[in-house]
Amino acid sequence: KAVVSTQSTGVGLILESPFLNSGEAGRHLPIAKIFDLLPCTKGVIANALEGLFPTDELITSIKLPILIIHAKDDRILPIHHAYQLYNVCEANGMENVTLKVFDEGQHKYLFQNESAMNAASQFMRGL
Repeated sequence: KAVVSTQSTGVGLILESPFLNSGEAGRHLPIAKIFDLLPCTKGVIANALEGLFPTDELITSIKLPILIIHAKDDRILPIHHAYQLYNVCEANGMENVTLKVFDEGQHKYLFQNESAMNAASQFMRGL
């Protein structure tokens, strides 16, 4: 089970293309979609990953300012992960969380998206 340290020397956290939790992420993996075609293996990947990294639970203990960035064209982890994670933060009264969504960047190429990098730079300057 994942553990978040309460002792931090950081000043801010940027989450790029985060998942809501590992079980939900497992439902979107390409291999999971293949397993889900057969009734006898449906959900096996998501169930195996369930509870391993509950980002939606762990994030509420982070006191640092948080920037969540995600691309709409992410086919590995759909954009709803970022929206739902942000909603968890809002529901827990976390006022230091910002969500920025970009049209392009896929799952692992946001670093090539100038707007995303500008948002990250602006976030870091504000810390």
